[in-house]
Amino acid sequence: MKEIKKVQIMKYASGKRLETEDCVAVEEPLEMRLVFDRNGESIRRSVAVTMRTPGNDSDLVRGFFIGEKIIEKDEIENIEVGENIVTVFAKQGVDIHDAKFTRNFFMTSSCGVCGKAALDDLTLSGFEKIVHTRQIQISMLLELSHRSLEKQWIFEKTGGLHAASAFTCDGDFLAIAEDVGRHNAFDKLLGILIANDHRFEDTVIFLSGRVSFELVQKAISFRVPFLAAVGAPSSLAIQTAEAFNVGVAGFLGENRVNIYSGFDNFL
Repeated sequence: MKEIKKVQIMKYASGKRLETEDCVAVEEPLEMRLVFDRNGESIRRSVAVTMRTPGNDSDLVRGFFIGEKIIEKDEIENIEVGENIVTVFAKQGVDIHDAKFTRNFFMTSSCGVCGKAALDDLTLSGFEKIVHTRQIQISMLLELSHRSLEKQWIFEKTGGLHAASAFTCDGDFLAIAEDVGRHNAFDKLLGILIANDHRFEDTVIFLSGRVSFELVQKAISFRVPFLAAVGAPSSLAIQTAEAFNVGVAGFLGENRVNIYSGFDNFL
């Protein structure tokens, strides 16, 4: 399995040493490339590098490129997956403006894309406030952590991965993605949902870690109305969620949850 690697370890327990094997999550670099046509010339650009867990690589790149507004879904002709390289081919006649490449997209698996101007940048980039058409039951929300954990097969073997899972507002399971990076797991999940033509207006996304500004930004980009997480949101995540009407729940457990924004949309 490309997502998991067996390593030799020394285990110490109850005063005894034991040489044995253990499973760890794989972390490898992934380069994201974009090929498009400009005045009859084929242009190839290296857009981003991220450290990720192999698997669902095309979904990761699809979710990242569309979420960052580098390219639209209907502008993609094909996605080619190679050894630690994914290349997105734009349709004939689609010219990608150079301004799309002015940001430095090098990412680690832990921090994601940093350094963006916050609310002003989102507004100037055309992000709009979400108009809610759905509300969700807190009783349903309390089940998400357990239901997600049941489907985290790589985490079960390694204990070393984050997960992002999607449910409808009625609690129906949609999809899950795992990765060593929180942002990568989210992008993989978004890529899976895009490929299946999912309507994001009826979606709750559950995150295995904390909620940062960048993850709220991804939700806004795809019009996701609800985020729930095991951990806490940051102050900027809450401020952004309130400004764009994203419901955020944190510290989610079997019998507890804190609601940080969108109070009226949780029943």
